Amino acid sequence: MFDFKFQPESYFSEETNSVLLVRLHYPESTWGEQISIYAHFLEGKINFEVIDFYGNDYLVYPSSCWEPLTFEDLVYLIEGMQVNQDLNDGNLALVLDGIPEAESEFYPELKKYFDEKKEKLRLGLKIKYGLSLLRNLLTYIPIFIGIKIKTITQFYTLKNKVFEAIHRKDGFQRFHLI
Repeated sequence: MFDFKFQPESYFSEETNSVLLVRLHYPESTWGEQISIYAHFLEGKINFEVIDFYGNDYLVYPSSCWEPLTFEDLVYLIEGMQVNQDLNDGNLALVLDGIPEAESEFYPELKKYFDEKKEKLRLGLKIKYGLSLLRNLLTYIPIFIGIKIKTITQFYTLKNKVFEAIHRKDGFQRFHLI
């Protein structure tokens, strides 16, 4: 479980007033976009700046704060950032596909958070596509092997055999309808 209330004491040392807060990489995006989020200490406030390779302007919330963000607020900032379409000025349209790979010197759990989120998404997609595949199998297997299902009992018997074959280590190698 993540400590969403975690908050670093400071982003800055005595000699720095700007730091790289988070580096994001979107491997599923068309161009494998990389985005950097910087924190700048100006006039007693921490201001956030998002920079990508294309020079897009981003809308983030919060855009500034008086103290370092909690882990929860940083995740909210990352997941809620958007390209400001009003100031696009002909820059390449950025398409952020997928869940980013994230790294931060200040938030050690950030990488793990997005890795687990990506894994949950993969698992959800496997279940979704697995059920879709199963539905298609149950529709077409009887046709391909020449079985005419006449009763609901025959349908459920076939369904159970397909489920058993899916869950066995050898898959469909020992699949018999008789």
